[in-house]
Amino acid sequence: MDQTTTFPAHLHHTTVNNIMTPAKNLTTITETTPLTDIITLLQNHDHLWVVPDTNPHHLTGIITTTDALTTFTTPTTTHDYDKPSPTSLSYNLPLTAKDLMTPKPYTLTPTDTLHTAATLMKDNKITQLPVIDDTQTLLGEITSRHLLTLYLQQPHH
Repeated sequence: MDQTTTFPAHLHHTTVNNIMTPAKNLTTITETTPLTDIITLLQNHDHLWVVPDTNPHHLTGIITTTDALTTFTTPTTTHDYDKPSPTSLSYNLPLTAKDLMTPKPYTLTPTDTLHTAATLMKDNKITQLPVIDDTQTLLGEITSRHLLTLYLQQPHH
């Protein structure tokens, strides 16, 4: 980026594939991964990408630390119809990634701009986006840290 280009303008002209982390460097789990393994992985990762057992490259969902924390809580009301979610540990059910994941997360393509990525993150209050192709193959990810790092790499006046 030359010194006359503003950072927001730079985001409009730079595509996701220029800074994304490639899929081979991401942490993925299968839909049948048990809760204990998910919690173990989330001790060192903010999120996990979920793929089917039958196709380790096809993105089906995401689990964040917030998703995992929901298993520890129950509803605060006492109405009979407001029973704990089946994903709450209150039911003592064997939970898997498929039970906890957010299916069909917002996505990007490699040719989307970083401005699109930043806008999706801001508008949806999320900090990571998978980069996929037209067959839902996970190609990589863009996180808010990518954008923060890129900003710090620009010349400051």
